[in-house]
Amino acid sequence: MQKTARHYVASYWYGYVIGAAAGACDRRRMIEQSVPEALIDALGRCGLAGSLIGKADTARLRVESGAYLLLLRLPRPVAIRGRPSWPESLTTGWYLYAGNAHGPGGLRGRLSRHFRAPKTAHWHIDRLTAEAELHAIVYPGRNECDLVAALETLSGITIPAPGFGSSDCRTCRSHLLAWRAR
Repeated sequence: MQKTARHYVASYWYGYVIGAAAGACDRRRMIEQSVPEALIDALGRCGLAGSLIGKADTARLRVESGAYLLLLRLPRPVAIRGRPSWPESLTTGWYLYAGNAHGPGGLRGRLSRHFRAPKTAHWHIDRLTAEAELHAIVYPGRNECDLVAALETLSGITIPAPGFGSSDCRTCRSHLLAWRAR
C-alpha cells in the first residue's frame, strides 16, 4: 500500500497526542475533511507532515518548545493594518502562518492562545485567528524559519503581506503565506 501524506499526518497525530479520548478519532476525521487534501499532500511533499490538531486537542499537547504551523481558512475578507506594503484586507482562502513557541508554556500555551476566543489582539495574527477556521500542526524542536523555507518551495504559495509575523526575523520575507490549489 502506498502511503500518502494524509496517512502520515494521521499516523503522526495518533503518536503525538497524549491520552487521546475516544472522540479523538472522530475529531481527527472532521479536521482532515475540512482541510483540502491537496494542502495536506503539499505539506507532505515539502517534509511538513505532522500532527494536525484542532482546539480540543491543545490541552493534550506536551509543554515543549518548537515551531507550529497555523492553517487558516478565511471565509470572508479580513481587514489587516500594518505596513504600507500590506493590502487593506486578505481575501478569502487558505493561509499558513509559521510561528515559534519557546516560552514557558511551549507549544501548548501558544496554540491554546491562538485557538482562544475572544481574546485581546496582541499580534497581527490575532486578527486572522479571530475570523478564521483554524487548525494547527506542531513541530517540536523545529524553528519557524525552517517551516517557511520548506513552504516556499511549493507551487501555489505566495506572500500576501511582506513582513507579516516576521518583524523580528532577518531570514524570512514573511511568516504568513497564502496557499491556492493549482
